[in-house]
Order: sequence, then C-alpha cells, then structure tokens
Amino acid sequence: MTRKIQKLTVDLSQIPCPFKMYPHAERVETGPVQFNDDWPGFFLRGDSTLYYAMCLENVLNAVETGENPDAMFLMSLQSLLKSMRGSRISNSIEDDNDSDVGC
Repeated sequence: MTRKIQKLTVDLSQIPCPFKMYPHAERVETGPVQFNDDWPGFFLRGDSTLYYAMCLENVLNAVETGENPDAMFLMSLQSLLKSMRGSRISNSIEDDNDSDVGC
C-alpha cells in the first residue's frame, strides 16, 4: 500500500536544539514530534527509515524461518521501540531527559 506523502512547510528556526549546542535545530531528527496542540507522533528521517526497515526485515525473516535474528538488528529495534514509547505529551525537551536526540 502506498500513501501520499503529507508535505509540510516548517520554519526550522523555531525548533529548539535539544543539546543546546545551537540556538535552533537545522533539521527534524528521528524521534517524537508534536505539531501545535495535536497528539505527539513519531518521525523517522528517510535515512533512518531505510536502516530500520532493514532491521525489521531481518528480524521478521528470522522469526519466519525459526532462526535467531541478528543481535545488532534486534538491539536497534529495541532502541527504536524505546524512543517510540517516548511519544508522550511533554511541555519541554528538558522533561524527557533524552540524550540521544541531536541537531
């Protein structure tokens, strides 16, 4: 199934940089994202999407054939799951104490 990509124009200068290395982010990173007052969601950058698709394919193929999935791919998917669980309503980046988000 193919879905049409929802294209948004975003002023990146309004996105705070999580590490405070710069005043503002230069791009949206993989991770929880909230638009205005809507429910938070999870954004996967294109380069991350390809990697996680490869991880998921490896794990699903291993399960299907009764083999053990590659440990690296499994760890990557566990990390993704942890990050996705972080898609909760939060008032600020500091509330999350999440150090694996960069800009």
